[in-house]
Amino acid sequence: MFNANHPASEGGRQVQPKIIATVPCYHAVEPEPFINFLVLSQATGKAEQRGEYSVRWCVPGPKIPTVIARNTASAFVIEYNTDYLLLIDDDMAVPANLLDVLLRRNVDIISPLFFRSSPPFDPLIFEFDEGGNRVPMYNYPKNAVFETPAGSGTGVMLIKARVLRLMGSPYWIGSTDPTMGEDMDFCDRARRLGFRTWCDSSIEARQMSLPIAIGSSHYGRQRLTR
Repeated sequence: MFNANHPASEGGRQVQPKIIATVPCYHAVEPEPFINFLVLSQATGKAEQRGEYSVRWCVPGPKIPTVIARNTASAFVIEYNTDYLLLIDDDMAVPANLLDVLLRRNVDIISPLFFRSSPPFDPLIFEFDEGGNRVPMYNYPKNAVFETPAGSGTGVMLIKARVLRLMGSPYWIGSTDPTMGEDMDFCDRARRLGFRTWCDSSIEARQMSLPIAIGSSHYGRQRLTR
């Protein structure tokens, strides 16, 4: 694990950010996400060698509820005095440069673009309509970093440790909403604490829950048929 006493800077030089990455594995992992996790792990190891950032992996499972897995990883972030928590669900295929891109944005909570794994395959980024209802951001900016006022799905999300420190345990609370789980509860509580959620649509993660990968190209074809 990390050295919990590692200083934030040494001789005026900023040291590399420390990240806990968690992939809760409830069932068996499909081949493409598994290969992607290996490639991302290799990329993070090379980044650590270059002095850019360091990652330690927390992989709970099997059949541990996601809420418990995420709370465990969040507690590690606090215990080991790390800088970020990276969430990746076990059905998500992520690009190798995921952290390179998201860390550069330097915001408190940010996700890549990704989509619901079942019809209607909406983007998992949200805003409020005129009636105050949470609705998907259908007309999201392309290749841009933008705020998601009503939250984002947490299937892939990078969270600064200060969000967790201010929120306090339990960080993740089960939801009665079967379509979103604990995701929106976390975003709502973070927003009440003064944090904002963001999406970077220049980078995309793909849901692999179905025999096909659900991404922006699939979503675009679906929108044309509506």
